[in-house]
Amino acid sequence: MSEKFEIVSHEYYSNCMFEAVKAKLRDPRIRLYFCRPRITENGCFQMFHFMWGDGKADYDFSDLGENGLPPWRNLFFKGAVRRFPAGFAAKYTEYRNMAGGKGMKQLSAACVKYILIVILWQALEMVFYGAVQHRVVDDIIGVILFWYIYQCEKSCLSGSRHRRKD
Repeated sequence: MSEKFEIVSHEYYSNCMFEAVKAKLRDPRIRLYFCRPRITENGCFQMFHFMWGDGKADYDFSDLGENGLPPWRNLFFKGAVRRFPAGFAAKYTEYRNMAGGKGMKQLSAACVKYILIVILWQALEMVFYGAVQHRVVDDIIGVILFWYIYQCEKSCLSGSRHRRKD
């Protein structure tokens, strides 16, 4: 997916989501494209990404470095708006969102379930103890619980190998 792009702005601090929303607010006819987070073919994590198009060209906000940014730095970074030929954002989004995202779906589902359990756990501590109390035992059990939830998601979404054959 290497297409030529042109840098159309100076470098400034922002992120792709802020810039896509700003473009949409300026012109409601702008089409937004969302690329899911994923694990790349070489095993690296790639953060979510937004692009937008006006029918004449497609745009994104990206760092100008060769290697990209680590995931924790993707929320606010120095970058520039790039312009691509019209149609690039649709092709790139389709490529990024293709079926290889099953592992990310499993991880996302496990995280959501774990967070809900943690919220419930803390609410129960508030009811019974009047405050949320941090204990090392809770952390250990939390790690074990997350691993168990993730393993259940893997077997549910990919089909359990232990299903009964009728």
